[in-house]
Amino acid sequence: MKEKTKELKDKLEQLAGEVVVSGEEMDRYIKSWRNGFHSYSFGNMLLIYFQKGNATLCAGYKTWQKKGRHVKKGQKGISILAPVFKKIKEEVENKKGEKEKVEKIITLFRTVAVFDVSQTEGKDLENEVSNYVDGRESKITFEEIKDIFPFEVEVVKNVVEGGSTNGKSVKVAKSENGAFMLSSLFHELGHCYLNHIGDKEKTREVKEIEAEAVAYIVSGYFDIQDEGSKFYIKNWGGDKETVKKSGLKILQTAEKIIRKIEEGNKK
Repeated sequence: MKEKTKELKDKLEQLAGEVVVSGEEMDRYIKSWRNGFHSYSFGNMLLIYFQKGNATLCAGYKTWQKKGRHVKKGQKGISILAPVFKKIKEEVENKKGEKEKVEKIITLFRTVAVFDVSQTEGKDLENEVSNYVDGRESKITFEEIKDIFPFEVEVVKNVVEGGSTNGKSVKVAKSENGAFMLSSLFHELGHCYLNHIGDKEKTREVKEIEAEAVAYIVSGYFDIQDEGSKFYIKNWGGDKETVKKSGLKILQTAEKIIRKIEEGNKK
């Protein structure tokens, strides 16, 4: 089981890297996650996508049973990673220089199997896919979401390239194009959540590529079209292989921003 889990984690790193360097793959990935896989993390959705590209709605064996459906005989499960939280005691040095044991929670992962609805039969299902955003009817606005993040957001004039950040606050250039302001906000939030400010190891080009990849995924999820972002690597002259190494972190950051917006809009 441990070998299978490691294999899945390694595959996830590889797949994430491949997705974030391809605008076309990201388009397909965003659409799939939004239309049916919203209950899964970006990472697990990517593993599902790799193993069964035509999957539309997945759940575990027992979950399907609760919904009045059962897995067809001979069907192979789709392997994903489930978090397991474990309490451990760790020896640390307190302010007095004395050794003491403190309890902390660590996150481990184990492999579990899920099945697509096409692998099951039984009771008809109600529509359970995410319908949070429909580009023709539902919209998010800059004003609605700018205050839900743990960073102060200020609208200003004459900001270079749409926005800037110092890692603690964000400035976004005022524009009549609300979608542009949202895309700029997502880009700067990408810098913040990826801890780019003060990071001297990454080049500016790589930081910009990573932040733009985050902005592209979040924008695409909320039906904000930004064709220019598709070419972020070309525009910045970036190194694809370098960015691939950050693939999973980029996807996780985009997911964090998306979930934050959705949680904020429910309040």
